[in-house]
Amino acid sequence: MALALDAARQRRLGVLLIVASAVSWSFGGVFAKLVTVDAWTAAFYRALAAASFLAIVLVVQQRGRAIETLMVSARAAPQSILVGAVSMVILIGAFFGTTVANVTVIYATAPFWSAAMLWVLFAIRPNGRTLVASALALTGVAVVVGGGFDPTRFAGDLMALAMTATFIYAAIILKRSPEADSTAVTLLSCIACALIVAPFASFTSPSRLDFVWLTLFGVMTSGLAYLCFLSGARLISTTDAGLIGVIEVALAPFWSYVILSEVPPATTFIGGAVIIAVVVWFLRGQRQVGEAA
Repeated sequence: MALALDAARQRRLGVLLIVASAVSWSFGGVFAKLVTVDAWTAAFYRALAAASFLAIVLVVQQRGRAIETLMVSARAAPQSILVGAVSMVILIGAFFGTTVANVTVIYATAPFWSAAMLWVLFAIRPNGRTLVASALALTGVAVVVGGGFDPTRFAGDLMALAMTATFIYAAIILKRSPEADSTAVTLLSCIACALIVAPFASFTSPSRLDFVWLTLFGVMTSGLAYLCFLSGARLISTTDAGLIGVIEVALAPFWSYVILSEVPPATTFIGGAVIIAVVVWFLRGQRQVGEAA
């Protein structure tokens, strides 16, 4: 009985963390559109702000063992760190290359990326419902990306797909490295991201207002959001985490419309409706508390 209660509490905490990450992420597109710098510079300062925030969090959490925790995590989850850094870089490119709504709608396919990767990498075969849902969700993505084809947005849409795949892969690998610390891994990913884009970034172009937006961009969407997601995904399945995170799909276009007056093409709403409907159908069919992932 006690074990069942502990599992229930753990799941509730995991769900709350994923919800917090989705809310934080939902502002990412707004911050990306508010800054006046190029994508490389935005990626650099976003990563730097996030790394600074996470370094403070890690010091408070570990109380004198921060360096040791970083070293252990670096050895335990190098793939997760590197792929997470690449995902951060690609995300900025996606926000700069297409609409906020398109990025978030495409990200809604995260649970199905998770199911596919678990099948391919670890032979955890998805059930029939997952396979059907994945096919339908990909149909929704095809509508978003190709339904109202705009060559100026196509590259951004593809980057949104790549960002989703790499992010889910990093989360799956981290979950299979229990000795790695989520805060340390996210911090190291931010540092790696900053190092990757530093040669292409401008250190003189950001204005004071840009620094404000970039700091918020980094702390909320790369520091807090990544930390909450990776921590939550260790308490529940990565597929369920992706499903819960779909609430970002509703929030992000709303913020971009209210704050930026950005109106996405009609195909984004059509494809988004397909994906959301599929996710709701899939989630209602889930009977187990978690999966083996």
